[in-house]
Amino acid sequence: SWRNPDARDADWGMETYVGAVLDALDAVQRVCGVDQAALIGVCAGGIIASITAGHLAATGRLGQLAAFGLFVTVLDTTHAGTLGALADRRLLMAAKAVSRRRGYLDGRDLAEMFAWLRPGDLIWNYWVNNYLLGQKPPAFDVLFWNADTTRMTAGLHADFVDLAMDNKLLTPGSLTILGTAIDLSQVDTDAYIV
Repeated sequence: SWRNPDARDADWGMETYVGAVLDALDAVQRVCGVDQAALIGVCAGGIIASITAGHLAATGRLGQLAAFGLFVTVLDTTHAGTLGALADRRLLMAAKAVSRRRGYLDGRDLAEMFAWLRPGDLIWNYWVNNYLLGQKPPAFDVLFWNADTTRMTAGLHADFVDLAMDNKLLTPGSLTILGTAIDLSQVDTDAYIV
């Protein structure tokens, strides 16, 4: 995320972000005078990095990647856990409509969604200890990270919802970015995945 988007950036979608990563890779290679660079993505950035790698593979440019790394990145939403159990197509369409009207998904809404990824640690624990028992919450690094919010453009939010809802990264060719069908099985660059 190179800046905190607002309503003016509502139309920035997956293609915008993948295009920006491609531009950044080209710039790094040009400035450093090299033919390859490492591409590393974290969380949602890892999804964007994966799609970028898939685009490079589809266009015969995968050799630009010296290495590929992903940290805490979900590419397969088959077993989406609590969040997947709570969300259905109608709810996700409503969420897309809210961000489309505003032009972005507010960071506080995103933080709430992340909290539901780990409800035992990030919701119920605090409900019981703080509200029911009146205890002061202990310091927890994930809460501090989660409180540092940034907005997400409406376009990118819609693209992420569609990716997750239809698990598009699992089926080769079901996602097209910058005119190329994405097939992650074609990404055979050395990878480090955590």
